[in-house]
Amino acid sequence: MKKLLLIALTALSGQSYAQSLAANVMPDGSRDIFVGLAVAAAPNYEGRQERKATLMPIVQMQWSNGIFIADPYTAGMHLSSNPEIEFSPLLQYQPGRTASDAEKAAGGSDISAALNAGGFFNYYLNDKLRLNASLLHANGGGLVAKLDLQKMFGQIVPHHTLTTSGGIVWANREYTEKYFGILPTLLLSGSGIEGFSPTNKTSTDYSASAGIKDVHLGVNWNWEISASVLLTSGVSAVHLTNSAASSPLVSQRNYLTIHSGLAYRF
Repeated sequence: MKKLLLIALTALSGQSYAQSLAANVMPDGSRDIFVGLAVAAAPNYEGRQERKATLMPIVQMQWSNGIFIADPYTAGMHLSSNPEIEFSPLLQYQPGRTASDAEKAAGGSDISAALNAGGFFNYYLNDKLRLNASLLHANGGGLVAKLDLQKMFGQIVPHHTLTTSGGIVWANREYTEKYFGILPTLLLSGSGIEGFSPTNKTSTDYSASAGIKDVHLGVNWNWEISASVLLTSGVSAVHLTNSAASSPLVSQRNYLTIHSGLAYRF
């Protein structure tokens, strides 16, 4: 197993969370590839009670030249030769969001897919504790920054590893307006809409502001069934804060995303 393996399916819930694989000293011309399939469950989008279960690909690849694909949506290239520091440019595909009729009645809207660009910087406090920071220029001119502390416990029992992480996500006004704001022209009644519990029924519009969008915790468990087969499972808990949590589109400030799947190592 490599120093740190991340199986991250954050895009299911519409989050622009940049993920990165740890840099590893690999022989020239070598590669390390995981491909598989997972079942994942998350809200339709952030803050909604409606949930969906989806089959999602597990894709993680690294090459000796530093290029990596961290999940089905994120790619980058390690540029640091210092084993305690990692940094890289990032490209991330952010899937679109399709609002249901009830969500559109509440003021939600469809959001098209986008290609986000940015970078990350990671610092190893020790060989099992890593500080992760990333910044993405997101859909519609938004900026999203993430800061996480990640701890790997190694093989707690033979062939089993556990990784925990926790942190915050900051977003600028352009991003929060796009995902949590309501245009003045949209009617906001909230009555008779299943799963919709607005926190601000006195206004027909809502303007979201920049700030800490959420705090989150995650746990990922990997079981190396054989040298080539990996079972990976994880759960993350998210608590929306500030203007994102106060949006009339948000019916629950706290939500979970879970996944479990099998990956084959080439």
